[in-house]
Amino acid sequence: MINRRIAYKSKRKLEFAPDFGEPVSMLTELTDSLSMEYCSNPETYKNDKDRVIWLEYPYFCFDCDTFFEEYGILLACIEKEIHVKVYGMADRLELGELTAEFMDEKNIRYCKKNSSGSNFESIRSLCIEIEAKSTEQYEALWELFSHMDYRYDYAAVNRKKWKAMGGDWTEKDPDTYFAYLQLREEQGEFFLNILTLEQKKELWTVYLEEGISPVEFEYLNDAIGREWEINIFEWNLALQMAVSQAGISVLYEKDDFRIQDRQGRRIWMDYRSSAAAEKLFLKLLFPAVPRTN
Repeated sequence: MINRRIAYKSKRKLEFAPDFGEPVSMLTELTDSLSMEYCSNPETYKNDKDRVIWLEYPYFCFDCDTFFEEYGILLACIEKEIHVKVYGMADRLELGELTAEFMDEKNIRYCKKNSSGSNFESIRSLCIEIEAKSTEQYEALWELFSHMDYRYDYAAVNRKKWKAMGGDWTEKDPDTYFAYLQLREEQGEFFLNILTLEQKKELWTVYLEEGISPVEFEYLNDAIGREWEINIFEWNLALQMAVSQAGISVLYEKDDFRIQDRQGRRIWMDYRSSAAAEKLFLKLLFPAVPRTN
């Protein structure tokens, strides 16, 4: 462990004691604000052993006084519940650390720390270090920050991991497979566009291997019908990956087709099915009637 010396400290007196919000929500506000300011998502890293998460904004350059002015109160509020540090490269090759903590209800102490104890004006390559209190909190926070994107109004996370932390958050729909946590006022972007390729594959896998049609496919079919902007290629690719993983094969037989599992048993599917995943499966694999010779 590196013991850093205080290079500079100051106090800020607030006119009113702040109304502390939910700590994870405030932490999300901090990272989302930084991402939007620089139009870039952070690089995310983790250390499972120590339950530590790092959010790095490479090549960002911040004036320290400006950072304290814009984010100091928020950082101090977060620190009351979640142990968080802000690092960056200071002068030369020295790491600089910025901290903010409440001395009492209306007074905050800001500190700059480094190894030499010499004051510095700015930091580069900003990094937020988050130390989780429990394994449940660590896994939930990693789910959140590894799937956040400042361009979208929602973050799609593993529902079980998020609920295990006990987090209370506004969701798009409590019945979806993933939990879609609302980060800000909805701007009209289709919320399923936040899903990664792996998450889309997971939805298909749930249907193919467990026979459950996640609610997401109902939203997706509706969006396709409305001709909303959707990356259909990625949903198709995710389906192909899930089909391969499940050992499912599709065979053409004259004017018909045959779908079978890895044991060679036939799987019956119908466009008239009430399962949204089944309908989309058939639409993507058979968008048109195959030509016969």
